[in-house]
Amino acid sequence: MDLCGTVCTLCTGMVSFTYFIYFLDWCSCAAVSTQADGAEPATDKEAGTYKEAYLELINAWEEAHASDYIHGYKIFDLIDDDIPEIALIGGEEWSACEIHTFADGKDELVYSMKDLGVDGNGLYYYEKSGFTVNVKWNGGIGEYVFYDIMSDEPGKAYCTLTVNTGTGVSTEESTDIEFIEPSGDTVSNHYDEVYDIDNHPDKENVEASLGIKNLSDYHRIDNEDELMTFEEAQNALK
Repeated sequence: MDLCGTVCTLCTGMVSFTYFIYFLDWCSCAAVSTQADGAEPATDKEAGTYKEAYLELINAWEEAHASDYIHGYKIFDLIDDDIPEIALIGGEEWSACEIHTFADGKDELVYSMKDLGVDGNGLYYYEKSGFTVNVKWNGGIGEYVFYDIMSDEPGKAYCTLTVNTGTGVSTEESTDIEFIEPSGDTVSNHYDEVYDIDNHPDKENVEASLGIKNLSDYHRIDNEDELMTFEEAQNALK
């Protein structure tokens, strides 16, 4: 029996009918109040509220980076939910990148990079997977490192692919890969040939381990042709 029922039961034998009616009224009001207090709160990732937060972000970013040689925005789905993430690109040499998501009623910075596009550095992502890939090429050697930046361990390397084309510092062609299986075991393989992400012998195993549907279906964050202008980002967030 709830509190209202308990009080009303006591009232029946202890107070006059008039006071009993008062208690019934009180119980009715209390029930309404309890229902209102117990109403479902707005979800942390409610569609619509993220737009206001992202608009504030791009307004501030535009003010700080409007004079940069290249700057822009990308709205994309890094994780599989109803709220997109937003990437802010800018810097005098196109060297700054921030990725924000929306949680607990506010935007949250989940990734920051200061040297994007400098010295062969690039950033890719797999849609609706949580995974980004830091890419660096130097002296004919390419390194691809997979991070789940939306997880509790954003700095954990789930897969590292190193490709030596034999055209730079070393004349030996080779490919090394190391990735973490669902069991937590680490797999390391070496090949005396050059394999990229699209045709790597371990491609299917990496897909299964990381939960990425197609390892070839990656997108570059800092692709100038795909960046939104400030006006385009504003319109998308209205």
